Amino acid sequence: MEELLKANGETVEFLLKKLPWILIATWAFYSVLVLIFKPIRRGFSNFYIVESIPSVFVTLGLFGTFTGIAYGLLYFDTSPEQIKESIKILLDGLKLAMFTSITGILLSLIFSKIIKIAVNSRRIEPPSSPELRELIKLNNNFVEFNKTISTTQYEALVDALNWGRLHKP
Repeated sequence: MEELLKANGETVEFLLKKLPWILIATWAFYSVLVLIFKPIRRGFSNFYIVESIPSVFVTLGLFGTFTGIAYGLLYFDTSPEQIKESIKILLDGLKLAMFTSITGILLSLIFSKIIKIAVNSRRIEPPSSPELRELIKLNNNFVEFNKTISTTQYEALVDALNWGRLHKP
């Protein structure tokens, strides 16, 4: 297997070194489009995909971490005459691993905040279903019932105190 991977060096190098960056950049581009343009969000996405944007960045960063380590280890040769060159390749792989992880985490944090702001400002709304509307209506009824009971209890207490003051023996 190792010979097969080394024989297809350009393909392996593309898959291990460039593909993680391409995936991160593509996901970032898609995420920006979905968040900015409502028609794109409606046509090519939904609330649950928007909600998953930050975690996909972390996953892609982790993917880049593993591909970077795999690249560094794949070409690592422990023979004394090749060790210097192998260490350079290993360090290149580790740099890739570190930078893709940092990029994934950073983009995750940035998009988490953007999505939170968009949801809080109602620019992006969670899906609404008949069941959810009924639950909201039921919750509103309970809130109204609680207010009515509280007001009634308060008024009864005030009336009782006033009656006690008016009818002192």
